[in-house]
Amino acid sequence: MHRPGPRGAHARPKAALLGLLCGLGLGSLAPLGACTPTEGYVEVAWALIDEGGTTLYPDGVLPNSCDFTGMFKTEGEGEGEGEGESEVTIREVKAILRVELAICDPECEGGCDDPACQVIDPKSFACNTARAQVTVPSSPHDYRFETRIIAEIDGDPSCTCRLATACAQLPGPRARTVQGGLVTDLQVYQVVLALDDPDTATIDLTPCCELPQSCNG
Repeated sequence: MHRPGPRGAHARPKAALLGLLCGLGLGSLAPLGACTPTEGYVEVAWALIDEGGTTLYPDGVLPNSCDFTGMFKTEGEGEGEGEGESEVTIREVKAILRVELAICDPECEGGCDDPACQVIDPKSFACNTARAQVTVPSSPHDYRFETRIIAEIDGDPSCTCRLATACAQLPGPRARTVQGGLVTDLQVYQVVLALDDPDTATIDLTPCCELPQSCNG
């Protein structure tokens, strides 16, 4: 007695055969459209500089963007003889800065502010690279590409914020069409960071980093 195989078991040999035909350039033997790529590749690169134009990373004074010193400043009333005067408390943290790429379909009904209109989930890249590639469904019309700078505080992935323009200035969104099987190059994004001290990679996060409640400290 023969038992039915798992669902999709017969589809796998068929898919393998189609892949073989397409790979050997025998697409004419495959069903119409079977060899047309449905995904493309998007490459993005970035360079970090400070407001004075000093190159930070890559090929600059920093080996990566993994080890910034972030500062959070809070003001309170002084005590003792200085009562009534403001007193600034500074909290230092380790900040990992990552580039994040968001891709949306502007023809989606909800618009780019709707998470459902994101072509893929926003992708954050490693802090020790300045170039990355992602796989994206192909499209006959332009996608909207936007880069962001995400700060991870004290090595806690749940403690992150998106840096506002007070700390990180980036180019505006770019529109590109992604063609199946081809590479779409977004070219280099230049990111300008407002550093207190480029040599020590110190950045005041107070005006630009709103941390979630999940953060400790």
